Amino acid sequence: MKNYPTYTWFKTATGSYKGNNNWIQVTNYSTMNSKRGWIWKGYLKAEFNPTGYQILQKRYGQPQYAGGQYHVASGQKNVYLWNWSHTKVRANLKHYTNQTFSRRHSILVSHNGNQQWYYYTDVDTKNGTISGYVKASQMAKGRSKNYHGNVIVYPSEFDNTSDYLSYIKDNNHQKLVRAIIKLFPNTPVDYQLSYYAAVNYGIMRDPGWDGDDFDPDPVKGYSDIVSFKPVINYLMSHRNESNAQKLAGVKKLLAKAGYTQEKRDELSGYRLGIYMLNNVKDSASTKSTSRINWYGLIIGKPNE
Repeated sequence: MKNYPTYTWFKTATGSYKGNNNWIQVTNYSTMNSKRGWIWKGYLKAEFNPTGYQILQKRYGQPQYAGGQYHVASGQKNVYLWNWSHTKVRANLKHYTNQTFSRRHSILVSHNGNQQWYYYTDVDTKNGTISGYVKASQMAKGRSKNYHGNVIVYPSEFDNTSDYLSYIKDNNHQKLVRAIIKLFPNTPVDYQLSYYAAVNYGIMRDPGWDGDDFDPDPVKGYSDIVSFKPVINYLMSHRNESNAQKLAGVKKLLAKAGYTQEKRDELSGYRLGIYMLNNVKDSASTKSTSRINWYGLIIGKPNE
């Protein structure tokens, strides 16, 4: 016990040894790498340890203590992810401002007379998923809007067209999308139509997908929809090729469908629906080999 002077120990059972009933089983109450064993209770004092960080409460209930979406409030300050006993930093979340976090549970921590809530959450790193406790005051509600890096945001998660365009502009894995958009110079990208392109007209290949079909929403607010099915089929079957090769194939198939560059230049009144996860790793971990492919491409006219 002398090696853990700041721990508070929690009694989980009582017992006897050689006729002595003053033995208790204790744990440091951690859900990961917990320390547990039997000790003569005379060695311990019945109160929270006055030194270090003390866990006063642990709560699981939603929505107050678990669930929800959060992001790092500031990328300028250190945002440490701690172990249960607050003795080891597992990660610095200021390097992961592009990730969205969810609380698995919450704990109330006391330190030097001050009490603060901490969230138990996971961060996806190059070395795999790391879990720990982060100070609640350093997190902000809502999904991260920092789209740079290895970020996957699914069709239903965007707020509006402006938000979606920020993702396309800033995300490292949207290079092919940016190139295809340039093929339609007078056809603005529309988020809602892009959602329909993905869910109603798109195809996806994800190692984690259970194989069920999408549950598409009825298309509302648009007419004269043209789905470029041969294009997305081509992209899926050539998903391991370079972006330059894919773009060349897309141009040929658009022309074959009657949408030459000249016709695309002259399109009027249409909007572009495009959503693509172009052979993107499903995790930031260097150990991950799984990749997600999801392609959708349509045009349509918004109803007046």
